[in-house]
Amino acid sequence: MLGGALLHWTGQSSRYMPGDFKLFTNEIESGNAERAHADLTGYDVIDWPLSYDDLEPYYERFEWEFGISGEAGQILSPGRASAASHCRRCATART
Repeated sequence: MLGGALLHWTGQSSRYMPGDFKLFTNEIESGNAERAHADLTGYDVIDWPLSYDDLEPYYERFEWEFGISGEAGQILSPGRASAASHCRRCATART
């Protein structure tokens, strides 16, 4: 049998953090990689052309569709849109 990964998926999905999109700025340009004696010979390290804010609406939609939540019983993480407003947006998008 091929495929079937979603049948065995544990329901965990981590987001990249805002700093993950700025690897060059945060690690190379700041000198952190050099101080850590990281050998980056042959690697072309750049910042992503997208930001966390660009992807957040897609994260939210995916998490809603697949039932991803923060702590037990929480549909959305603290500080994000309310579950009710999120439900309205998803319902509107489906019609």
